Amino acid sequence: MVAPIYKWEELDCTCVAGSVSLLREVKDMASVQISTREPSIATQARKLRLSRLITQEELAAAAGVSKEEVNRLEQGLPLILNSKRKILKELWAKKAEK
Repeated sequence: MVAPIYKWEELDCTCVAGSVSLLREVKDMASVQISTREPSIATQARKLRLSRLITQEELAAAAGVSKEEVNRLEQGLPLILNSKRKILKELWAKKAEK
């Protein structure tokens, strides 16, 4: 866990009354962790499918897998590697067509 930049106890609370709300915002910001991680394959696959305006059923049929397997991939659940490969291959093939 990353240590917050500001510690509430260290902030000077003797400032102008209008700055009190700013101090509260700083306190809230100090507890927020910013994620710099890339979106997961599951998130990317779902966004790509939705951007292509195709259903899970249509993607499953095109990839030769079941709808449940597409759903498992999009939820980030364990999936047989060959099924994952087929689904992603179909998604990226559709991406290249556009």
